[in-house]
This record gives sequence, structure tokens and C-alpha cells, in this order.
Amino acid sequence: MNTKLEVRDTKFGVRNRKHGVADTKLEVRDRKLASFDPKLGVLDRKHGVADRKFAVLDIKLGVAEVKSPI
Repeated sequence: MNTKLEVRDTKFGVRNRKHGVADTKLEVRDRKLASFDPKLGVLDRKHGVADRKFAVLDIKLGVAEVKSPI
């Protein structure tokens, strides 16, 4: 079961999907191709993707997907 959420960050005001996207619900932040998650840490700076357990952030699509644990 995949649930797509809108990518937004009201705290930092990041709106440009090309340079940085964020999803405050999943606590995933991405700025200038450097993904950073305060809980999980930096996972992939090059592709700007955070993937651990259920949280996936795709900077190219500007979409965060919540996947159910396997």
C-alpha cells in the first residue's frame, strides 16, 4: 500500500522542487541535492533520496511515498 503525500516545508520555506524538497510529516528534508533526515541521517546526497523502512523522498518527482514495512 503506497500513499503519496504532498511535499512541503513551511518551516524553511522550501518550495522549489528542483533545488530542494521536504516533507515535514516524515521529518525528511532535502536542500540542494543533499538529503538529510534528523532521525536517520544523510542517506544519499547525490540523488537526494532518503530511504529507510518506509520513508522515501524523491527530489526529481518532488514526491514522498510512505511504504508499509515488509
